[in-house]
Amino acid sequence: MKKYSIKITSIFLAVEVLIFIFAYIFYKEISNSENFFLVFLAALVILETVLVISLYFLIKKRNDDIEISKGRFLHSKPYLIKVNQEGKIKGFNNTCKNNIKNFNNIKSITDFILEEELNLSELYLQKPFIATVEGKKDKIKLRFVPLKASGGYLLLGEDITSGEGNAEYYRKLALDNLVTGLPNKNFLTKRLENLFGDKEALTRKNSLLEINIQDFKKINRLFGVKFGDECLKKLGKVLERSLSGFNSQVFHIHGDDFIILLLDLQDYQQVITWTERISKFLEKAIDVAGTLIILDIKVGIFHLDSEIYPNLNQTSAIENVSLALKKAKGSRRTRYIVYDMGLGQHFTREQAMENDLLQAVKNNELIMYYQPQVYNNRRKVYGLEALIRWNNPKYFHESPVHFIRMAEENNLIVDVGHFVIDETFRFAKEIEPFNVRISINISPVQLLHAGFVNEISNAFRKYRLDKNSISLEITETFLMESYDLIIDKLINLKNLGISIHLDNFGSGYSSLAYLKELPIDSISLGQEFIKEINKDRNVRTIVSKLIDLARSLELQVIAEGVEDEKQSRFLSESGCRIIQGYLISKALPKNEAMKFITDYDLKLPNFDDLR
Repeated sequence: MKKYSIKITSIFLAVEVLIFIFAYIFYKEISNSENFFLVFLAALVILETVLVISLYFLIKKRNDDIEISKGRFLHSKPYLIKVNQEGKIKGFNNTCKNNIKNFNNIKSITDFILEEELNLSELYLQKPFIATVEGKKDKIKLRFVPLKASGGYLLLGEDITSGEGNAEYYRKLALDNLVTGLPNKNFLTKRLENLFGDKEALTRKNSLLEINIQDFKKINRLFGVKFGDECLKKLGKVLERSLSGFNSQVFHIHGDDFIILLLDLQDYQQVITWTERISKFLEKAIDVAGTLIILDIKVGIFHLDSEIYPNLNQTSAIENVSLALKKAKGSRRTRYIVYDMGLGQHFTREQAMENDLLQAVKNNELIMYYQPQVYNNRRKVYGLEALIRWNNPKYFHESPVHFIRMAEENNLIVDVGHFVIDETFRFAKEIEPFNVRISINISPVQLLHAGFVNEISNAFRKYRLDKNSISLEITETFLMESYDLIIDKLINLKNLGISIHLDNFGSGYSSLAYLKELPIDSISLGQEFIKEINKDRNVRTIVSKLIDLARSLELQVIAEGVEDEKQSRFLSESGCRIIQGYLISKALPKNEAMKFITDYDLKLPNFDDLR
């Protein structure tokens, strides 16, 4: 638009200059003539006419350009389909109507030809899927990304048909991983299908191994995705070289997961020996694009033994090796786990729990409990720690740590976090007259989420909370590992009026240089320290020093897990002013927590009786 404004201005200036030139010439030639003014007027009319015609063609060209741009935009506009939670189509844009044959007759996304079976829960987890539809001329292949919307989902579709015109490209896309060039999961499935169709081959000793790089997301965050891809390529080459002498094939199935198929083994001990050898090799730093880095791996192992598993097929084999890997990833003691039937039964429950957790978020089964924190030597409540519980008879006594970790792994933690924040902030407003703060445990996944600060800010303003009425608890280890990624967020939250609390202080590896710069207000001493106070002199010394350090930095100290009066007395004498634990109260539902605040009258223990 600016370009055309300049052109119009230039034409006006040019015309005005010409008018003055003509006027000057006519004045010189016919200044004594009686017809001077008539000639001058005629010249002016001619020039103004030229101006109008020029502006007409310029504006017409501008409108033509706009129409062309609009046409291009409409032509390349994405496919948009609105569906409800059951997958029924509720609306669509003109791109669908103009390009998909008889689109008005399509009632549900299940009417599409889907590349893989689609579970509606995958829409909630916003997992992309590929569908084939009948176009006005030929079939169209669309890649849809589900986005959460009111009443259901908005499917954002991209036409990926053009890539299929090249047979070699399609073959590579279908069977090779685009990062490493190794065979992908599709190729693995076909390979296993052939293996299970060969009865003679199944009588030999064959194994599947699945390998995962621990904390690979951290590598991508710290070094960038491009470096992360180089790490994947390097690991693929290391695996292939290390398998020299085996009848084997390496597959890169997705992300940072690799699968190895080992055939015709002498015995299954060969698998264990190789696993221990490759794990030992990767304990040392390897060179990736000029940078030395340690790739910490976990391995799941599944032996394809047709005698033990007579009904085995390619799908169950992949599921079993993945279960073994999942168990290995949850273990601190070992780098690998070998699948057995008991493991399968354990993870059947885990899978059921994952499905139930998805429904728990939708059905409002999650509830908040609050554990009181009190001043150690005064009859006053300092605050409450908000703790989530799962209000389902099957899982009410399940450790929240378990299902919160599961929520993080399945992309549900943001939805769980929405519930926790809204419920807790609402209760904080109710107890505001008592000058009692509420602390909330924040998951690292939540804190790294792009919209987290805005969500806290909006909730804080929505309930018009007083400054420092909310305290966000983050773990010391996560803070140190992600310092550069979250420090600005913490400062913004602090400026908003939110207190920042460092949980389990002393259990990680805090740098004092960082500690003095962090925008934190308080720390907590974990119950791992507190429970040893009465029986370990070294622990008492450590706790005293940690309290002294925190107080020298003007930080409030909260001791968690206080269960008896002797612990309370030692903490008080060491300078810890606030305690939390069963000595005071267990975690309480909202109504009981409110009653605790209003009725609280702490009876101070007689410390003389403890001497």
